[in-house]
Amino acid sequence: MKFGILPVAAGAIGSLVGTEPLHAQDTTATRLEPVVVEVGRGARTSQLQLPYAVTVQTPDSARPGQRHLSLDETLWLIPGLSVSNRNNPSQDPRISIRGFGARSAFGVRGIRVLRDGIPLTLPDGQTPVDYLDLESVGRVEVMRGSASSLYGNAGGGVVDLRTSAPQPVPVSGAVRYWTGSFDNRRTVVKTSGSSNGFGYQGNVSRIESDGYRDYSRQRTNNGFARLSYDNEGGSYGLEWLGLDTPVAQNPGALTRAQFETNPQLADPLSVRKGARKAVKQSQFGLTARRGGSRGEIEASAYVGTRGLDNPLTFGVVDVDRTMSGGNLRATVPFSVLGADHRLTLGTELQYQNDWRRNFTNCNDVPPPTTPTATCPTLGVERGSVTLNQRELVSSAGSYLRDELDLGQRFSLTASARADAVRFRVKDKLVTATNPDDSGERLLDAVSPMFGILARLSESHSAYANVSTAFETPTATELGNQPSGAAGINQSLKPQRSLTYEVGVKGVGEVGLQYSVALFSTRVHD
Repeated sequence: MKFGILPVAAGAIGSLVGTEPLHAQDTTATRLEPVVVEVGRGARTSQLQLPYAVTVQTPDSARPGQRHLSLDETLWLIPGLSVSNRNNPSQDPRISIRGFGARSAFGVRGIRVLRDGIPLTLPDGQTPVDYLDLESVGRVEVMRGSASSLYGNAGGGVVDLRTSAPQPVPVSGAVRYWTGSFDNRRTVVKTSGSSNGFGYQGNVSRIESDGYRDYSRQRTNNGFARLSYDNEGGSYGLEWLGLDTPVAQNPGALTRAQFETNPQLADPLSVRKGARKAVKQSQFGLTARRGGSRGEIEASAYVGTRGLDNPLTFGVVDVDRTMSGGNLRATVPFSVLGADHRLTLGTELQYQNDWRRNFTNCNDVPPPTTPTATCPTLGVERGSVTLNQRELVSSAGSYLRDELDLGQRFSLTASARADAVRFRVKDKLVTATNPDDSGERLLDAVSPMFGILARLSESHSAYANVSTAFETPTATELGNQPSGAAGINQSLKPQRSLTYEVGVKGVGEVGLQYSVALFSTRVHD
């Protein structure tokens, strides 16, 4: 069972429960418009009208004075969600929602992460978040539970980070600087403004730190920029995310005895092998939405590149990646036999193209110090090529949802999504003694969901749902076989889950927003 109690400002409470005036003694306050939830893909309604667990949070309101350095700050206090941060600059924090994603030692698996509706999660289910700029995040929306009927692969939950609105002035700017122990420094330059429906915002930051532990030096530059235009008919946006991390040393893991001796110690083998990470990434995204009384249509597209140089104790991993994708969704309200429906149809495509090469790590080669077949040039980190392949992952998904209004108190929601994820490997390291390990694998699934919601009052509701999710192995996991042979594992199956959930949520009179859910999830494969 998951419980969450979030303190919110009085204005935020009013924003959830309607527009009627409140009367208290000699003063009158007007309740704001309800908070519109975007994470429901076409729902665009109050979170109290959705038959599943959703939390909307403004990070700096929940925890003022954030440094905007890591996701555990931004996602703090969200019920059912936890972030495990090793504070290792070469490893991403781990996000878990109701247990989905917890099996990953680090990094994000099993859940979908989006920025302004554009997926950061790759088609194979992995999500690199090191390039996710947090300085300009104004709102976080989290859907807990099996969300595959809307989002596809790795849909055990959804985190959608929304950019703050530009400042309501033509020009504004700010410079911030932090400094701390272990030579930790961070500089941020921001600008924002809007006029006549047009808006812009951007920021760049630089992080420098020698780290608490030995051999944990980090140098990172990242940035974000967004241009937008909003009018009565719709909204449009173009945004960019960028990252350049030339140095992120990896101090490795310690045994308990090493930690108790000196917690600042680095793993000696990691130091000798020069374990570290260097990353460059750039991604552009375009969103457009038009709506009116006759319905709404939304489209998005993105394209990006990523380069990774990752020396590890067992080898050197080099990945050059391109990724792209797009989403088209239409929502149409209509009535049949006196019942109001809200029908949503959508299609989503994603593509990932990785050129992956692994090399022998020739740092700290023991005597004799003469050239060998695996390390032919002394003093050069990269030795012989142990893996050279092109990994192609594509996904296509279409979904359908209908929201049926049964009057002022009850509503039904039913949805289903069909997905097909194709993995292809093109082996480029083929010799007389090394056979061609190229291969292909298609994994597909149909994920239905059904929910019912009852409005107990203007500010309280109860719901129940039955939902499903699926999660494919990643391209790396499909390369593992029990026999130790190379090539794609043809027997490894996707993970599938079925969730039953009941819950209540609302806003109390004393200024508390609450959400209580009881759920059971069965996972197989």
